[in-house]
Amino acid sequence: MDCHFDFCILQFEFTMKFTTKKITRRLTLGERLKRARRRKKLSIEELEAITKIKSNYIAALESDNYKVLPSEVYIKGFLQTLASYLGFDPADILHHYRRQRGEKLKKKKIRFFKGVKLRRFVLTTRGLLIGLLVLFLLGLGGYLWYQVSGFAATPKLTIDEPSTTDLVTKDETLKIAGRTDPGASVAINSQPINVDLEGKFAEKVELKSGLNNIEIVSHNKIGRERKVLLSILANFQETNLAQGEVAGATSGLSLTLEISPDPCWLSIEADGENLFQGVMLAKTKRNFAAKKEINITSANAGSVHLYLNGEDLGLMGEPGERKSIKLTTANLKASQ
Repeated sequence: MDCHFDFCILQFEFTMKFTTKKITRRLTLGERLKRARRRKKLSIEELEAITKIKSNYIAALESDNYKVLPSEVYIKGFLQTLASYLGFDPADILHHYRRQRGEKLKKKKIRFFKGVKLRRFVLTTRGLLIGLLVLFLLGLGGYLWYQVSGFAATPKLTIDEPSTTDLVTKDETLKIAGRTDPGASVAINSQPINVDLEGKFAEKVELKSGLNNIEIVSHNKIGRERKVLLSILANFQETNLAQGEVAGATSGLSLTLEISPDPCWLSIEADGENLFQGVMLAKTKRNFAAKKEINITSANAGSVHLYLNGEDLGLMGEPGERKSIKLTTANLKASQ
């Protein structure tokens, strides 16, 4: 009996000896944020001033009331800002938020492309002809577009000589050289000059004493033009020779040219030697001498007044007329 009683007491003591464990509830995300804010002794209004997040949004986050908040993008942005200031790891806060909201991270599915069966390409005569026709039309269209766009644009005009548009010189003759578009024409004071296939040109201009206004114009085939104006001040003493008199000439031909009223392009050859080729401006005068003959070509014969050995031969031709004449000692004898 006593043994049985002792066994019962031991059994009772064994069953009564157990430990208790306190089970704590996991804090929600809002509670964690609220506790951290209070730990920093901040009110919601003070936290709003610091983070620039509206106080009603902060209050909603602390109460886990996400329905009154904007979209997910804004919520996550608010949480990252609050986490950074309250001393949390932003990544940990976002993970807690996703877990609390039950958000499941979607795994990216890797798609495997099925094998693509390539159809066998067969070149036929008809397909070849169509392809060549398409290439021809594309090439023709590109060529026409290039030509039209080139014609429609204003031609370029670059003056290489002289290097400035305002010049003072003591020379009677000025060289004008430059570049324009291939196929464009160039005129100096309305007098056409030669332009090579690359668009380069070079021409002499006979100046008058004083101010010379020179206009260089480039025209393309559809009439577009570009102008360059030169102001040349020529300081030289004009020779006061009598008409037809050439200094040092005792025999042969003595020719004086006076240009008026318009400029004129001229070419002068004396005894087979080219003495001048270029543009003579209006109101300019120049003397030439030869032993046997002088050949004159003018692009505006009506502006060229001739004096041969003192004799007035009058105008070379009509205004705008291109004309060539030869003066020889025989002509001089015949006139006498």
